[in-house]
Amino acid sequence: VALTMTIILKLLNQKRQRMMSNLRLGILNKCPSLSLIRDQRGVIMIMFALLLPILVGVIGLGVEVGSWYYAKRNLQSAADGAAVAALFEVRSGSDADTILDKAKEEATANGWDETAGDTLTAVSPPTTGSFVDDTLAVEVNVTKSIDLLFASIFLSNAVTANSRAVARLQASSEACILALNETADEALNFSGNTSVTLTGCSIAANS
Repeated sequence: VALTMTIILKLLNQKRQRMMSNLRLGILNKCPSLSLIRDQRGVIMIMFALLLPILVGVIGLGVEVGSWYYAKRNLQSAADGAAVAALFEVRSGSDADTILDKAKEEATANGWDETAGDTLTAVSPPTTGSFVDDTLAVEVNVTKSIDLLFASIFLSNAVTANSRAVARLQASSEACILALNETADEALNFSGNTSVTLTGCSIAANS
């Protein structure tokens, strides 16, 4: 009896499942919109299409920020060169205008562009930092405006890069070897396996 009841229950259960399946199939056939709702084909493509603009924006912003650091590094090189050039004028006793002009000339050779709105100041002695009021030092501050690309979505104004450099004269020892000519090229020229031993002095050239 128990076996017979088990078989009957299984048959009834199978019949019920077939009826439910036929019922769902009939509903889907009568209501195509329900079938469309249940269809998950193409979901990945839709999600990719929605996320693609965000992905492109993030990558573009990353590349642009990298270009800012590159511009900052180049600007620092311009500031360093300008400070060294200005220091030579300080050593020569030039006036403030001459020192500034020489600093701008050297900075321009390193990518600084005054016509694009870039600014540069060169003062001796420095007004900030460790060498304030040191007459043997010169301070150069450079700024450069960087145009925005993708970042213009988030920022309304251009990014400004700033760099600062300080150069200072160091006391030197007396010259054991001194080239007196003030205009000669390579007034001192060492090549090959030259070996020079100097004690308590240095080599210098006036040119």
